[in-house]
Amino acid sequence: MKLEIQKSTFTALNNLRDLWLLDDNNGIMVIRKFQYVVEKPEPETGVFNRRRFKRKKEQEEIMYLTAITIEGYHGDLKFVGTHGDEFCEKLITSHNDDYNPLNLINFRRRWTDILEQKNAFVEYEAKMEAKAKKSKDEAEEK
Repeated sequence: MKLEIQKSTFTALNNLRDLWLLDDNNGIMVIRKFQYVVEKPEPETGVFNRRRFKRKKEQEEIMYLTAITIEGYHGDLKFVGTHGDEFCEKLITSHNDDYNPLNLINFRRRWTDILEQKNAFVEYEAKMEAKAKKSKDEAEEK
């Protein structure tokens, strides 16, 4: 695999490594590791060698993703496994898309939102149980 990635994709992958993400299909996935290569393109030689015609602009380095490991839960067979290269390439390609980008940060935000909601419900249920127990104890005392 050798996919060209943007710096924003590299930053997202680097910041989301080993964090739990919730994708569009409500599946949990974790980016475990990835490898990349930075290549500097060959300098262009122009037809004109005069000083005033030389290019002054530096060419930007190009980043390539060479390997990535994404683990996820398979809902039908009920196991955690590693996604294949096809899935990973599709995910990275859609994150690099300028017109309809997939934002991996939103996957993380979805996961944290689910955790906040779960914690709120657990706290609410604990309060309701304490309230019910308190009213039961008061009723037994009378």
